[in-house]
Amino acid sequence: MDRRKFLKLSGAMGTVGALTIFSSFSDGNEPVSMRKGDSVSRNRTTSEGVPTQTPEQMQTSYRAEIEFDRVLDAVDDIGMDDSGEIPIDEALAANLEDGTLIEFPPGEYLTKTIHSVENLKRWGIRGRSSDRTDVRIRPQEEAGHHFINIRSGRDVLVENLTFDVRQGRHEWLTNTFKLAGGLRLNNVEYAGFYASDVTARQAQPATSVQGPLHVHVTDPDGVSIIDSLVRSGPTHHAEYPGGHSCIFVGPAETVGTLYIRNSHIENMSSHGIYASRTRGNIRIENTTFKNNNGAGVRISGTGSYIRDSEIILDRSEVIEGTLGNVFTSVSSGMWFESGFRTQAGGMMDRCQVTLRDVPDLTRAIEVDGSAGQTTISNTDIYVGSGNVRPVDINKPGRSGSRVRTRGRVPDNPRVDILNVRITGQSSGREAVIDVSDRESVLIANSRIDFQGDRDGITFENAAGYVVDGTTVNLESAGTGIIAIDSPNGIINDTDISVVATPIRISMSDSPNTCSVQIAPNVTLESEQGVEPTLPASCSGQNWNGSSGTGDTEETPQSLVNWFARW
Repeated sequence: MDRRKFLKLSGAMGTVGALTIFSSFSDGNEPVSMRKGDSVSRNRTTSEGVPTQTPEQMQTSYRAEIEFDRVLDAVDDIGMDDSGEIPIDEALAANLEDGTLIEFPPGEYLTKTIHSVENLKRWGIRGRSSDRTDVRIRPQEEAGHHFINIRSGRDVLVENLTFDVRQGRHEWLTNTFKLAGGLRLNNVEYAGFYASDVTARQAQPATSVQGPLHVHVTDPDGVSIIDSLVRSGPTHHAEYPGGHSCIFVGPAETVGTLYIRNSHIENMSSHGIYASRTRGNIRIENTTFKNNNGAGVRISGTGSYIRDSEIILDRSEVIEGTLGNVFTSVSSGMWFESGFRTQAGGMMDRCQVTLRDVPDLTRAIEVDGSAGQTTISNTDIYVGSGNVRPVDINKPGRSGSRVRTRGRVPDNPRVDILNVRITGQSSGREAVIDVSDRESVLIANSRIDFQGDRDGITFENAAGYVVDGTTVNLESAGTGIIAIDSPNGIINDTDISVVATPIRISMSDSPNTCSVQIAPNVTLESEQGVEPTLPASCSGQNWNGSSGTGDTEETPQSLVNWFARW
């Protein structure tokens, strides 16, 4: 574009512009640090979005982590049938004892009933082959049930096997592990068509369908691990609330730490993982969430995060055999939400969120009104055409939440967006980054390159915001940065390149108040030569209107004070 430059005031803030911005995270990890121009780190994927490592390549064994008193062969020692003809339930029930590991040779194993137990310790089931498909546990045809339900205990191993529901559209198996800690679920697959309420009840009208995996960590010091979990079969995308999440983490019971690593969760009829209201830590690493109805990932908590992972939504790549209207209740790729707990949202770091072909109003990343302090860093976001919303940062409290908060509001509403790149073609009323009623929002060292008809960044009733070291490049007629009734803002070391209006600032209660500090090193470019829309009192503060030269050589004191906080 041949744009007219309105403001390029460089050099006056060299000291401030050279500062490194840090965002600390309370789980004890090192803070993220970046400077303007740093590239987004994407350790999990190549530039084409292809995983660099599959769960199989990442696989390890957790067998040595639990000391068992006895190791039994499922067939030779306790008489299980490996042909899939005779149920294994009686033999399994007789060996639900502390210190017992049951090892399954390759084969097919039929189950017809639930196995419920309390206070079970150092117990496990494990396939002898490292190929999880060699050992298949399946329900009876046209039916489903809760298979293992451990209501209390610790140190349980489930490894190298497949829960196989490939014989029809009405089957399902659920496992629940409510442990103080020590769950090691590794190299496990839920294969086949996983039923929704609708499809399951066609065969079992009175059944209470549940998702594949329920996990609870009931000891604050407890740690459980899900590693190399695979769920990628067809399903029925049922209307809410008829679908089911792959992993559900109990909101009341979980106070410890759960890791989900090296996994692939695809095409569930509800969320990929629903773990947003626990008092514990949910930590997701190196995992792909693809085409899950509802939300791909739903977490919250000061020590919770998703790292080195990808979230994909694309109707053109839904697994063959899937039923229903795809994404009937889809809301977000990433949803920071905590309901009545109104706790911190958590962190997203080194991730990739891709929404190619999705329904209107789908969000790539959403910080719900129930979620407090949240950090999004080192992440790529892409959205396709339609009214698809890249980043929504909602008003704290009930009015900005899609869930009930019981009248509560997060204590710390701050959101940091650090070294994030957003591209796409979607159009709509909301900005690429849309901020409502949040205080102290920081957008730093980030880049918006957008072709759709959207504004770049909007702050509405958002006090004390800062945009630093950031580029906003809009190919449409959208405004670069908008601040409406948002006092005490700072724009520093930022380049805005747009067709029309680069910046629009307005204060309805105090229309003559200059509510923003625009540093001398900000560059504004407008193809159509449209000047920034600012209150009259802003002229001459850090720039002198349309002359294109700065007449303030000193760093604004408010900006110096802001950087002093880091």
